[in-house]
Parts: sequence; C-alpha cells; structure tokens
Amino acid sequence: MNRIRFIRNSSAALALGLSFAGTVQAQTTEPDANDIIVTARKRSEALSQVPLAVTAVNQEILQNSFVTRVQDLQKLAPGVTISASTTSSNALAPFIRGIGTRSAEPTQDLPIAISVDGVYLAAVSGSAIIDTFDVAQVEILRGPQGTLEGRNSPGGAVNFTTIRPNGEFHAQAEASYASFNELRLRAAVEAPLVQDVLSIRISGSFNRGGGYLKSLTTGARWGDKRSWGGRIGLLYTPDDAMTVYLTADYTNDESQGSPLRPVPTNVAYPRQRVPRVCNGTNPATGLPFGYCTPYPEYRNGAEYDVRPENHVGGFALNMDRDLGGVSLTSITGYRFANLHEEADLDALPAAIIETRGRFLKNRLFSQELRLASDNSSPLEWVVGGFYGRSTFNLVREPIWINGVQPTFAATRSGSQIARSYAAFAHGIYKITDKLSVSVGGRKTWDEKEQVTKPSGLAVPRRFAAKFDNFSMEAGIDYKIGDHGTVYARYSEGYRSGGINSGLASRTQADPFGPETAATYEVGLKSRLPGNYGSFSLAAYHTKYNDLQQVTTVFENSSTVRLIRNAAGVKIKGVEAELRVAPSREFTLTANGTYTDASYSSFFADLLGTGTAADFSFLTLPLVSKWTGYLGADYNVPLGSGSLTINGNLEYRSHSNVSGPLQTQIGDQPGYALLGASITYTSPDERFSISVFGRNLTDKYYNTGAEDINGQVQFVNPARPRSVGVRLTGKI
Repeated sequence: MNRIRFIRNSSAALALGLSFAGTVQAQTTEPDANDIIVTARKRSEALSQVPLAVTAVNQEILQNSFVTRVQDLQKLAPGVTISASTTSSNALAPFIRGIGTRSAEPTQDLPIAISVDGVYLAAVSGSAIIDTFDVAQVEILRGPQGTLEGRNSPGGAVNFTTIRPNGEFHAQAEASYASFNELRLRAAVEAPLVQDVLSIRISGSFNRGGGYLKSLTTGARWGDKRSWGGRIGLLYTPDDAMTVYLTADYTNDESQGSPLRPVPTNVAYPRQRVPRVCNGTNPATGLPFGYCTPYPEYRNGAEYDVRPENHVGGFALNMDRDLGGVSLTSITGYRFANLHEEADLDALPAAIIETRGRFLKNRLFSQELRLASDNSSPLEWVVGGFYGRSTFNLVREPIWINGVQPTFAATRSGSQIARSYAAFAHGIYKITDKLSVSVGGRKTWDEKEQVTKPSGLAVPRRFAAKFDNFSMEAGIDYKIGDHGTVYARYSEGYRSGGINSGLASRTQADPFGPETAATYEVGLKSRLPGNYGSFSLAAYHTKYNDLQQVTTVFENSSTVRLIRNAAGVKIKGVEAELRVAPSREFTLTANGTYTDASYSSFFADLLGTGTAADFSFLTLPLVSKWTGYLGADYNVPLGSGSLTINGNLEYRSHSNVSGPLQTQIGDQPGYALLGASITYTSPDERFSISVFGRNLTDKYYNTGAEDINGQVQFVNPARPRSVGVRLTGKI
C-alpha cells in the first residue's frame, strides 16, 4: 500500500511538472548559454538535459555562496548531508538520500564515492581536508552509481574538478577574516610556459583559527582550522587531438579535533530521555569517574589538547586522445595520507577515555582506461576498465582509560591491502531525435588481505576475503520540445565487504559481506520561459540489502563493536531544484526534498546481551524528512561598479544525529539557518569586498552525538553565529 501511495504521489508530482514543462517549452527554443556542462555519464552534457539526479556547483556558485569547506555544499544539493566525523576533524560523514557512514573504520569502503580529478578516495580518513578554493566544479550524483563511477557506490558520488590553466596569464588572491579569529588566505597564478602548448597553474591556501568551542580546563579552542597547502597543475596540448592534465597537491593539517561537548549520560537504550541533573538514580556525564555537571553550550572540560598532525596529498594524470571517431581517456592517480591523531573522547578534565598518538597511513594507486564513441551516430557508447590498490597501516593506536593503559586496551596495530578490478560498459541509443534508451553494466572483483595485531595479543593474525558483484542500470528519456527532458531510470550499486580489524579472536575477525542497492527513479528537467532559469524534479524508490552496520557482540564476558550485515532499508522521496533569473539583477535559487526512510529489517545484538532482537523500529541516522534551501541575489548598480545583496535560508526537519542505536542526545529538532552577504565589485570586476554572516539567528544545533561504552556521552555542536569580511582581487 505504501509503495502504491508513493507511486501515485510521485506520478502526480511528475504530471504537474510535465504540464509545467509543456508550457515552458512552447515559449522558448533558444539554447541556454549559461547552462552548466556536466560529465556525470563520462561525456559532456548540459545539466538541464542529462537524465540523472545530479547537482552541479561551479566556481561562480561556490564563490557567491561562500563555500569554504566541503560541508558547506550540503545546502546547495537536495537530499545531501555532509558533516565532519564525530571524533575526527579530518574525516567526512557524507550522506545522500539517507545513506552514508559515520564510521572511521579504515577497513570499510565508502558508500559515497568521492573523487578529485577522477581519482577516487579509498578511505574516509583525510577526506575533510579537501579545499574548495581551487575547485572549478563539483558534481553531486544522487542514488546508486554502479556502472560508470571509478568505485562502485550504492549511495551516490561527489566529484571535484580542479581549475585548469587556460594558456593565458591570470592571478587572483583572496583574504577573509571572520568570528573566532578565523583567517583564510588564498592565492593562485597561472601562465603559459610554451604558447598554446604548455601552461601552468599554482595555488596555495592558509587557514588559521575559527575555534568556537572552548575548554574550560586548558583554554584550547576546538573546531578551529590550522592548515596550509598547495596545488600545481600542468596542461599540455601538443595538438587539437591530445590533452594531458597533471595535478599534484599537498596539505599539512594540524586542526584541533571535532568540537565535543559532554552531556549527561543515560545508557538505557533506545530513545530514553536523558536526565539533565546528576543524582543517585540518574547517571550523568562520566558518573563512574565523578563528573556529573552538564557543560554550557560551547564549552567542554578537556585536559588533553595535543594537536594532531596530518599530511595529505597525491597526484592525478588525465590524458585524452582523439583517435578519430573514438576517444581514449586514461586517469592515473595516487593518494597518500599520514594521519597522526589525538583525541580526548571524554572531553572532561581527566584522562577517562583518550587516544594518544594514533598513527594511520593510507595509500592508493588507481588506473582507469576508457574508450568512448563520438556523437556522429545514433549509438553512443563507453567501455573501460578500472584497477585500484589501496593500503592502510595502523601503526599504533594507544588507548588510555582513567590515565593509564589497561592490559585489555594496549596498543593495537594492523595493516590491509585491498585490490579492486572492474570492467564496465554503457551505451545510449537514439531511437529518434527525441527518444533515447540507455543501458550499462559493471563487473567488480574485490580482494582484501589483512594482518592485525589485536589489543593484548603478541602474535599478529592474517585474514583474507574476496567479493564480486555485477551492477547494471537502464533508462529511457524523451525530450520535450528542444530543451526539456523526462526520464525513467533503474540503477544498482554495490559496496564491498571487508574484515573487522584489531579484534581478539578469530570469530570476531570474520569478514562482513557487501551491501547492495537498487533504485527506481523518474524525473523531469526543463528550462524556464525565455531562458530565465531551470527546473528539475525527481522521485525515487530505493531498496538496500545487507546494510553494513556497527553492532555490539557479547563474547568472552565482554562486549565488542563489530560491523555486520544486519539491516535492510527502504527509502522513497521526491527532490526538486529551481533556478530563476528573470533579469540580470535578480536570481532566485531553491531546492527541497521529502525523504521517507526506514528499516525494512534490523535484527542484531545492539545491546551486548548475547541475544539478537528486532530493532527495525529505530530511526536511520542523519535523515530529515523535509529539507529546503532558498537563496536570492540582487545586483544593484553603484556608480560604475555594482553592489550584490544576498540572503539565504536553509531548513532541516527533525533527525537522529547519533548512531543506529540512538539516545535522546541524538534527537535533533528541526531548525532553520539564516545567512546573508553584501558584496561590492569594482567597475573592471578585478576587485571586490564582501561582508557576510552565517547562522545569523545564532541557532544552537548538533551535527553528531556519541556514546562511548556507556561511560561518557558527547554531542558535536555546530558553529554559532559568525560574521566576517572577504577581499578578492585578480589580474
């Protein structure tokens, strides 16, 4: 019945959109010069016509929206939530259409594929250090990406493309200063080295400050940024048929950990109300260690504030060759991350639960080859292969409890080699000028080999596992008039299984299996009358099988947390995006989502009692039923220059920001965030100055919440009100 109701409602929404599109297309057939070109299907297509749920954010939008961190992208794309990990400032927790990961477990593949210049990140660690300054475009693909993406993904993909030099001399610089002493400096210069053959671009960034949560014990600022880095890009074009683009980047990051605020503890799961006072019957923060008083909103009591030291970088080599009717593309990539992490997980004035000197090394090499047809025939096709080899080496992970290292929490270490092979093909056949069908498939083979030395174990142990999968997609699309498209699509995705690391028995180290996803989707893309904007609408129904979840297992008189294929999930929703530019002076941007996500099954031992139970009534993490964004820009002539006034509002309804087994601290009520900016631009557009503000109503809300073995709990408060000024210049 629910599926019938979803289909009926989705059909009604799509029919309304079709009616609207028919009216639109009857009034305009001119091409839209402002349309963004995307490569979501590994070919260049107009965003307003590509039959996929994809959001593209170009350099202009990034600049005007004051996007400085990857997390800021979430307001610009419907159905997307991106936050930092609850405990690590260098790791992202991306969620698309209700699916993602909050785990920093290095053995687990990402459910959301993240790439930079076509090179995919193999691990979540280090992913938050991506700088958006030198980015030309970000494409966010929603739903399973099981055919053309370099790492098969069940949840979606976030693809970053850096700015390529264009063969001319350019230089630009940017400086901003905001609340909490947040200083950001950016600069880039590009020039031809050999005219029309070889050009170079060099960029750099520096970040300092911004910490908004203060330790009452040491005075340290949590949530701040301390990093510097750079990127160099070389573009080689010996002739019209050959393009070679090489980039190399490096970032040194010593940012303080994620902001942790201790809150009262109640370990009666799930969804139990948390007492706000400490007494004999109501346990509170760190009660076993004598700490019972809740901390103010942006304060903690952390006594261990040693800064981490992270080094992240790599290179990407993109080569394209026109072979006459067929093009050859090669993408070679290498990424590294040396992560020296420190974490005061209790955030209290005692060494209750801490990680001191955790050292993790990640390495990735990948190679992708593609052959693609041109557009000279009704059949367009892409075939290719992918190889990836990633390693992690957990050199050490010393755990401290109550100021000492207990025997059962002694330093553990381990390493893993993961190899992935894939062959894929995708074709589009134009039955008529308006009607097209597409089909694609990908075969993936994954191999993982792990050597681990669990806590308190003298002899390392070796484990291995293999997984394989075939994912496919099929679609049909029809052009309405000249610039509108209606489509239907079926797509599958796959996330490789893995091996639980660092555990004390062979039983606990058994592999966990892959998870798979299948989505049915219908959508509409259209331009507004007179090329005044664009509109898109998508409705989908997704089913996940064997979802990888962190569960609790009772063994040898103790409990351990393991990844298990414990759940099935069903998600249905509707997404809409609108951009209206009725004049050169005024632009309106909006997006919104409705998401209905629930567990279809969830049978696991989450409480560590030794007995599995049905937990399908729980709420999926980081999913809001309703989200919305509204932004407006108005440009006013001012002398010979211009003044641009911007206002934006972001809304998210109630969500669970903790793990699968939520407590009351994970209940985040709905909230709205207000932002604004005023920018003056000089007559020659070479100079601008902006005054901007975020969260202007100073709304307090949390992006994460965590329980640590029933001993302490904390939440991750988001940034309070922040105002600042930005200067930009270019020649």
